[in-house]
Amino acid sequence: LQGVEVSRVSGPACGQSMAMGGYAIAEGQPMGPLARVLFDRSIALRPGFLEEQERRRALGLDAQIYDVTAWSLPLAFNTPVIDCRALPTGEALAPGERRVGAVTGPPDAPAWIVPAGTQAFRFMTAALDAGLRVRSPEAGFTLDGRAYPAGSMIVTRGGNPDDVDATVARLAAETGADVTAVGDTWVTAGPSFGSDRSPVLKAARVALAWDEGVSPTSAGSVRHVLEREYGWPVTVVAVRNLARADLSGFDAVILPDGGYGGLGEAGLANLRGFVERGGVLVAMAGAAEAIADPDAKLLAARLEGAALADEDAYLTRVRGTDRELDQVAGAFLGARVDRDHWLGAGVPQHVSILYGGSAVFQPLTLEDGVNVVRFEGPDDLLEAGQLW
Repeated sequence: LQGVEVSRVSGPACGQSMAMGGYAIAEGQPMGPLARVLFDRSIALRPGFLEEQERRRALGLDAQIYDVTAWSLPLAFNTPVIDCRALPTGEALAPGERRVGAVTGPPDAPAWIVPAGTQAFRFMTAALDAGLRVRSPEAGFTLDGRAYPAGSMIVTRGGNPDDVDATVARLAAETGADVTAVGDTWVTAGPSFGSDRSPVLKAARVALAWDEGVSPTSAGSVRHVLEREYGWPVTVVAVRNLARADLSGFDAVILPDGGYGGLGEAGLANLRGFVERGGVLVAMAGAAEAIADPDAKLLAARLEGAALADEDAYLTRVRGTDRELDQVAGAFLGARVDRDHWLGAGVPQHVSILYGGSAVFQPLTLEDGVNVVRFEGPDDLLEAGQLW
């Protein structure tokens, strides 16, 4: 982390019980000021500067903001942070060191569970690559008095190779996952391990739009997360080739931020056919704007032309005197996740989103689809940064 000294802690810290995987950062170190800037929830713009931007906006001039106005790492990673008056004791981490996971529980366990989160995705990727059968319930469940959230990963002894326990232990150490070995598989609440609500996962084949027309930053960050953080392979496809590419070999196509005018009608038609055959199309930022164009015939959502005033306005889409949307330089906004939908599995009910620009989409009607993630109301919307 940019030369910041970090230590791993466990046990009581800051008056709270700290689970394995907690980290401590001392402010009293050479890079302490940087750590404070990165970990503060929000840093306000200088009043004089902010007043000047409001004056410019009133005259119809662009704001003089060259970067995002929020950069909180805890918000970006949806990770809780505690400010402590005393530094808890811990083991210093070497630069680039990854956490080593472990299996806890009986050695003759009939199943192993990895709670939902980044570690679960890393474990899932490695497990599928190792040939293990992995299940993931679409809803939370309770086993032996412990509640596990939706999106947790389950490996059962039955249906897997004889050396599954050794493989699970190796993968836990390699991926940093905390794996719980359970003494039985009797679920007291939620989907049981063998039900159709706990499907066996398949290794999805992913294509990523690349090259001219795609934002290098957006495409690069997506590829880094999938390939480097999760170990999930992707196939890059140039935008200019999407019109004639055979997409039948893929389960998902990701369109990073960018301008997709080069797709043309042939490219859009190929993507429509892919979706109609059951493929998953993920569009980000400018790509979402492109496929929301009515002529694209890919997405029922449309760009919103005004800010919805409150919760009732969201539900009814009352327009009238709502003001036009302004450009946002980059701020963390609160969003609410529909945990009843499978896409919300393993995701907290409230997430923080780094938002920039002015693109806001009209909510889908129940006839057209599901709004899996939507912005919070006015009182809970802005979490860090500047929002006009």
